[in-house]
Amino acid sequence: MAALSSNSLAEFLLLLIAISSYLNSGSAARVTTESSTEFIRTSCNTTTYPRLCCTFLSIHSSTIQTSPKLLANAALNVTLSSAKSTSNHAIDALSNPWHEA
Repeated sequence: MAALSSNSLAEFLLLLIAISSYLNSGSAARVTTESSTEFIRTSCNTTTYPRLCCTFLSIHSSTIQTSPKLLANAALNVTLSSAKSTSNHAIDALSNPWHEA
């Protein structure tokens, strides 16, 4: 998978936070996997990269359930992890300029 630029990661994060702020936080007593996945898909559909959003956040559907707060938290964690990985790759590339990625 191609690495995302820092701007793309920031945009992805900001869009998810904005979405979670506007979603209804009401939740049913029993949340199904299907409703969790649909909640994530619906939330991701308004982002710039909906497929990327769904791919990374659907893994956390059992934790997110239908909570905008947990969705935003998962998005932050995924984005932070990706940013750290990108940073490590950049450091490695700068440390060894003759190495091709």
